[in-house]
Amino acid sequence: MNILVVGGYSFIGTNIVNHFIKQDHKVCVIDNLNRQNKKYVVGKHVSFNYSVNSDKCEKPFKRNKFDVVIHLTNIKGFSNISCLCKKYCVDKMIVVNDIDERFFVKSEHIFCITYDNIFGPRQNKENIVSDLIKEVLDFENINVKGNGDEKIKLLYVQDVINVIYNICVGQAIKNKVSLLTGQGCSVNQIIEILRDQHTIPTVINNEILRDQHTIPIEINNKLDYDNNIELDGNDENFKYEYYPLENGIKETYEWYKSIYIKRFNECLSKKQDYTA
Repeated sequence: MNILVVGGYSFIGTNIVNHFIKQDHKVCVIDNLNRQNKKYVVGKHVSFNYSVNSDKCEKPFKRNKFDVVIHLTNIKGFSNISCLCKKYCVDKMIVVNDIDERFFVKSEHIFCITYDNIFGPRQNKENIVSDLIKEVLDFENINVKGNGDEKIKLLYVQDVINVIYNICVGQAIKNKVSLLTGQGCSVNQIIEILRDQHTIPTVINNEILRDQHTIPIEINNKLDYDNNIELDGNDENFKYEYYPLENGIKETYEWYKSIYIKRFNECLSKKQDYTA
């Protein structure tokens, strides 16, 4: 397939682009490059540095016959891109938006995906998962409100990617997909996953070693390890098996840790240069 991702260097966009590249599809990206995430796209693709509202966005449509256009920007940009999709007879347009800017369009060629409380690697927006990971990596005590057993809903970014891919290959028949339910999880469960996963670098004689450390926290009640996956019961025509939440938390932790270690090495290197 030939795919155009509008806003392809955003948090969700880079994950989408990488996924389709790995599946050997041809990918083009329209992005104004205000974000710094282009470096996270791994693989060959074509990039157009345009504002989503610009008339220049027509150039990629003139040069390519797109099978699917994935739109990740605001409603103003949607107006421009949707007109181009219609003009150049694009088979499918997928609109991905969070609950704060939700909009649906009545068209058999346009699919709308709504999400909330999403998390994953490379995300700039803070959430409960990233906050806990940062506290761990900064050697801070984790303060849990209450007993930590209250259920929250989380959505891993890979779930959005998987739903988009299913739509592209014709495995989803619904034009409106809500991922707002996500998966149920408690703060204590997140902490236990991080506790098992957490290793931090230790320096001895300017060499970085890895020691296992427990996370200093207080938990009043034992954890409930029941599988608490909840699917969207309101949509009988679209059933989806979520990506394992524990794996998503671990993958997110590993990404944040890689950034932490990189900064740690840079500081250590500067110190070595200074003392030399």
